[in-house]
Amino acid sequence: MIFEHLMCEAFDCQRGGYFFINADHYDGATNHLEETASFMLCALILLKKKKVDKAELINELTDKLFDMHQNGYNLSLMNEILQKAFDNHIIY
Repeated sequence: MIFEHLMCEAFDCQRGGYFFINADHYDGATNHLEETASFMLCALILLKKKKVDKAELINELTDKLFDMHQNGYNLSLMNEILQKAFDNHIIY
C-alpha cells in the first residue's frame, strides 16, 4: 500500500488513476522491476518539489534508485526505500 500512497501523492490522482497506481502492480513488481523502480524514481522527484523540507532525504532515496539502474534491480531495496519514505513522513 505504501507504493500506492507514493504514486497517488506524487501524481495527484486516485488509486487506479493510472495503470501502475495500485498495489497489484507493485505486488507483481518482480515481473517488471525496472519499470516499477522508474515509476518510484519519477514519483520521488515530483515529491521533492512538493516537500522541500524533505529534499535531502528524497535525494538519498532517489540516489539509491538511480544506483539500482546502474547495478541491477532489487525488490528488497525497493521495499526499503518505500518504507523509509513512509517512516520519514514523505508519504502517508
